[in-house]
Amino acid sequence: MVSASAERSNFNTAAYCIYNNDPNTFINTYGLLYNWYAVNKGNLCPVGWHVPDDNEWIDLINYLECIDKAGGKLKESGYLHWITPNTRAVDEYGFSALPAGWRSNRK
Repeated sequence: MVSASAERSNFNTAAYCIYNNDPNTFINTYGLLYNWYAVNKGNLCPVGWHVPDDNEWIDLINYLECIDKAGGKLKESGYLHWITPNTRAVDEYGFSALPAGWRSNRK
């Protein structure tokens, strides 16, 4: 696990971090945040699964009929994990997408 931003910016091997470096609060709900090297290795998923590529994301958006509405059709509705206004979040397919956070090289 990598926590310091200086460490993250210098990594050129597979690594992960936890949002806000707080596993007690965030890991059970949001999981881990992986860098590109970890994703690109191809072994993050269980056997039979894979990280979707750009074409698969495009297929999903097309299936959901509109890029402007696709996210809302998959997002968890309400405010348990999302901040207001969370409009368009209807979770039409029971996917219940959650905000997972992000990390940058900035402090």
